[in-house]
Amino acid sequence: MNTTIQILLSIVLLGLVIAVRVLAGRLTAKSQIAGRSGPAFVAVSKLTLSSQHSLQLIQFGNQYLLLALHGGGCSLISSLPAWDSTSESEGLARRCGGAV
Repeated sequence: MNTTIQILLSIVLLGLVIAVRVLAGRLTAKSQIAGRSGPAFVAVSKLTLSSQHSLQLIQFGNQYLLLALHGGGCSLISSLPAWDSTSESEGLARRCGGAV
């Protein structure tokens, strides 16, 4: 191949890489603006069972995930919909005959 053609192809390839990078950055920024302003998930609680084993309660959107973390990775134990603790405690108080 001619040296001029190689240089030209290198410049075109570099331009394509930069264009893809810029486009990906813009798409990511738009999805973050359209979504919630907070983090995608929140670590609610962690229970350490041993040096390599623990349970983690994660809030992901409007649901809770209970994860088991171990030396080989992690496993989903349970997935629960989000609950409203205020209405739940009021219902419990009514059943018990008390007030909140």
